[in-house]
Amino acid sequence: MTARLDNVRAFASQIKDALGASNSISESSVKRALFGAYAKLWNDAEEAGEQEVLEELRQLRSELRMPRCKAANSMLAKLSMLLRLLLTVFVAGAGCACLLALTPLRWMHPFLRPLGVPNGFLPMDICMYFWGRSVMAAAGIKVGIIGQSASQQWENSQCGVIVYNHASNLDPFVVNIVARTLAPKYIGKKILFAFPFFGWFCLAVGMVPINRGDREKAVHTMNETVGGIMRRWGRSVAVSPEGTRSTDGHLVLPFKKGAFHLQEQTKAPLLPVVIFGAFDLWPPGQLFATPGEVTACVLPPQPAASLDKSAQRLALQRTLASRLAQHPEEAAARPLSWTAATEHLAILACDFAIFWQFSRLYSDMAAAAGLGTMGICSLLVVLTVFVAVAVDQLM
Repeated sequence: MTARLDNVRAFASQIKDALGASNSISESSVKRALFGAYAKLWNDAEEAGEQEVLEELRQLRSELRMPRCKAANSMLAKLSMLLRLLLTVFVAGAGCACLLALTPLRWMHPFLRPLGVPNGFLPMDICMYFWGRSVMAAAGIKVGIIGQSASQQWENSQCGVIVYNHASNLDPFVVNIVARTLAPKYIGKKILFAFPFFGWFCLAVGMVPINRGDREKAVHTMNETVGGIMRRWGRSVAVSPEGTRSTDGHLVLPFKKGAFHLQEQTKAPLLPVVIFGAFDLWPPGQLFATPGEVTACVLPPQPAASLDKSAQRLALQRTLASRLAQHPEEAAARPLSWTAATEHLAILACDFAIFWQFSRLYSDMAAAAGLGTMGICSLLVVLTVFVAVAVDQLM
């Protein structure tokens, strides 16, 4: 242990020297590289069970906090954030209202699967993908992929536990775009499912709420509900092994055990996705995201081997930390290009055309039923959610 403590103290001096020599442009990439060394020390100490070393590393972590973009604090940037936040809330909410009316499409899934239609190409999966693209377009976020796509990297793993680093509220939308051919289900905080329209929509399309305040119930949900989705329908699920969003831009260590309990129960592989730049665009405490491009890298599957849960967890921590530390100068978010901005405008134009048609449909139904528009919308929401949740076990 003494030798490892010496290494940690030497690393503390290295942090001061490296940050003292860096300028404002390179500070982010320097800290990303330093966290790669930090994570290696952490994983080695955790594997050896050296609590004193881990405590010293905890004290050092604050030195590596990622800087925030100062341009996001200008009045013009704040006004832009507010306008895009309102646009994104509208697009997400209107999209949820439209998709709630389309959730009976899920009834077709059990009949299409025997015909060879895979997950990701089922009717509701396609709708979900385009809804996610619309939300990201409204936010001004473009997603790029480094290296092989998910379909190439995971071609022999159609059902698995998708694990990703969680640095921003954008992350599930990024994963939804990157892993579109698997159309994963998501595990989220229970409170999110209480929000009107969005929460109802998540329940209606089979997302899974989890009570993080009750460990026993959380484990039961992971093993029974989520495991059942995977075993019964060959669905992948997506979860962040960190258990919470990063507050400093780096991996939250150690990982929680939920994803590894699930892997042990289902014998499914872990399917890692590494997201770059999401923290830069939307760190905690910032009103909304800054426009830009995030990138993601799909890594090879980590099979359910003979390793126990602790060994699998350490292996994943090493894998994600190592990939995040590679080419730190290229890991930052990039400005939004004019090509991407034009693409987003085209997506939003299509969205508003669809929303207009749905609003006319709701108005016609309200007139035919002798109800107000709000009355028919409320009735549709209640009936759709009730039916969708009732038949969820069959879908």
